[in-house]
Amino acid sequence: MSKFFIKTFGCQMNVYTSDYLRSLLLSSLSETDNPKEADFIFINTCDVREKVRHKIYSFIGYVNKVKKKDAKVYVIGCLAQVDKENIKRRFNPYLVGLYDREEELQDIASSIRENVKRKKLKRISAYLPIIYGCDHFCSYCIVPYARGREKSKPLERVIKEAKFLFDSGTREIILIGQNVNDYGKDLGLKGGFIEVVKRISEVGFIRVGFLTSHPKNFKLEWIDEMKSIPNLLSMFHLPLQSGSNKVLKLMRRGYTREKFRELVEKVRKVFPDAMLSTDIMVGFPGEEEKDFMDTIDLVKDVEFDRAFMFMYSKRPNTSYYNISDTVSHEEKLNRLKFLIEVQDKITLKRYKSFIGKEVEVLVENVKDGKGIGKEKGGRVVIIEDVEKESAGKLMKVKIYDANIRELFGRKL
Repeated sequence: MSKFFIKTFGCQMNVYTSDYLRSLLLSSLSETDNPKEADFIFINTCDVREKVRHKIYSFIGYVNKVKKKDAKVYVIGCLAQVDKENIKRRFNPYLVGLYDREEELQDIASSIRENVKRKKLKRISAYLPIIYGCDHFCSYCIVPYARGREKSKPLERVIKEAKFLFDSGTREIILIGQNVNDYGKDLGLKGGFIEVVKRISEVGFIRVGFLTSHPKNFKLEWIDEMKSIPNLLSMFHLPLQSGSNKVLKLMRRGYTREKFRELVEKVRKVFPDAMLSTDIMVGFPGEEEKDFMDTIDLVKDVEFDRAFMFMYSKRPNTSYYNISDTVSHEEKLNRLKFLIEVQDKITLKRYKSFIGKEVEVLVENVKDGKGIGKEKGGRVVIIEDVEKESAGKLMKVKIYDANIRELFGRKL
């Protein structure tokens, strides 16, 4: 039997794309974790930062050296879309392009084997895209140029796909999009984002969540409506990017630190145990020391549970691509290091506040007698002495320890 290999870089959208492709290919091929053995090699790419781009190029070069002579290489995802001609010239893959929609992935699979049928993959927790693309055009972001303008899936199609995942064994579903709360605007759907969340919550999943929300378009009244959804994950990822109003304006984010703080206060009021995570960028052109300290002050004030922190990296096609850096690489590193130190202390404090508490965990995997899952706020919990049969079930757990990544508990 012919074999395929998939390597995934980047966001949750790419994780879903790779898994969807996998579910199609497994109907007639076997999967290998070694590109040397594969007849069909898929590299799902990202272009959010320059460092990732270099890592991907290095991996494609490695694959070209070690692959079978007649193996076909498919390069898909954001980098494949924005740097298509360069990839063709340097690596000569069999296929290169975005290919992020289900129909396109079906076409790829059908070109390999006829009469492809989607195989049910048992994923206790799974992603489901409900909207593609982005209309916001932040001055640093390549996504609108890579994935195009926003396009929502029809509501009934989202429900059908969710039911397929539920029937496959999924018990936690995360609705995803570059800006998931923009869902339905292009469809003229009155309830939009909140309607799709409510409808999916009725399918039967133990937990329902969503990623990623743009703070600019997150309506405060939605938070009250979410309280009535009993199986909602109280997990809110709200990318701040900067705590400086000046820098936020340069970034074209469309909100102020005050508006962001108002949103956070509402979330914490309605969902006291919510896990609040964010993305923060340092060293954006025009960011002075005062602007950076505004970010630090807001981070200390909000106390995010988790943060994904990184240095600004100019991306092609964006409005700031030709704007010179005003912050040296050394200063970017220093700011990033300081920010990480501040946030790690906050994360540890917030995670340790769970010690002694009882939480309900959806067990996703059991390995070597330890269960791995998430409590209702989305925090990862490692549980001692768990049977394999517990995967996919809720378990009451008492937390006895924590670090900046996980909570540790014992079943009750």
